[in-house]
Amino acid sequence: MIYTTGYARQNAEDLKALAEHLNAVVCDIRLVPRSRWAPQWNKSSLVALLGPAYRHVKQLGNKTFRELTINILDLNRGIEIVEGLAQSYAVILMCGCANYCDCHRKPVGEAFSARGHEVRELASWGIEPLLANPASKSTCIV
Repeated sequence: MIYTTGYARQNAEDLKALAEHLNAVVCDIRLVPRSRWAPQWNKSSLVALLGPAYRHVKQLGNKTFRELTINILDLNRGIEIVEGLAQSYAVILMCGCANYCDCHRKPVGEAFSARGHEVRELASWGIEPLLANPASKSTCIV
């Protein structure tokens, strides 16, 4: 199972509990794994919090994250990395955006769906992950 999520308005400790509950590896798909405003989301903090359950997969980062376009750094290589992890674990693809529909994790999630993976968006990090909406075009108004 592959999940997608954004950490905006979320708690880092809840991410740890969620990853443990799902037996998941958290793949940080930000091109640059740091936050100017929330240091708990910096790579060093996430490594300290999650240990080996944290991976930075910059290949799935958006090269144009400061613009309105989405351009994934190396989608094919990123997919290979995540598929390797998904053989043993659930995977949570995480970035900073709150809104899945406006985020680069949407086309990344769609790429995994096209390859036959079940992909679900985790809008909140409570115990609802099994009730989460499938990540698909139907969840976004276009």
